[in-house]
Amino acid sequence: MSTAIRIALFAALLLALAVAGSHTGFPVLGSGNSLQATLQEGGIAGYALACAASSLLMALGAPRQMIAAIAGYALGVVPGTLFALLCSVTALSLTYGAALFLFQPTLQRRLGVRGKRLSRWLSIATFRKTLVVRLAPVGNNFLTNLLAGAMGIHYGKFLTGSLLGYLPQTVIFALVGSGIALAQWQQLVLGGLLLALASALGAYLLKTHPELPATGEATP
Repeated sequence: MSTAIRIALFAALLLALAVAGSHTGFPVLGSGNSLQATLQEGGIAGYALACAASSLLMALGAPRQMIAAIAGYALGVVPGTLFALLCSVTALSLTYGAALFLFQPTLQRRLGVRGKRLSRWLSIATFRKTLVVRLAPVGNNFLTNLLAGAMGIHYGKFLTGSLLGYLPQTVIFALVGSGIALAQWQQLVLGGLLLALASALGAYLLKTHPELPATGEATP
């Protein structure tokens, strides 16, 4: 695929983000109250546009924990968790797909030996190792998705490992957001304790996998 086509497709992605933002009033992603109002007024179309805007933001590097907290604030713990998980896997697919189909040759040249090492590491037991990467409290979600797409890691195993690895922090931040909305300090304390537990689990998994590349998941 030519460079011009890649640039055009990437520009179309940015345009889609702008359109989604204009239809959702874009502050929808800035506060739980505006998201809640947009969803209530827009119905199914409002959910779809809010999910599209959130997914595109995460695909371009926005923290998924932020989206989970806002969704928890606006929708409650369970609906907020489901909404944020949907956005997270959609964002993963967008970043992975862009890296694989649009920018793979360029990214592979830039990644060089490090990228090949990561590809070899993830290509064996992809699901389990992806789960470890997502739970480990180091690295960067956007970069992990970008590297996986650029190196052609098995999409299905990478996606399912990521989905399961996303779940703990998504629930925690949705719980925190819901606690803020309801002014319930118990939920905030519980969210903090669960986050500490998840971080400890991630640190343990990282310690038991010393060969883990420094490109895993992070809590901003």
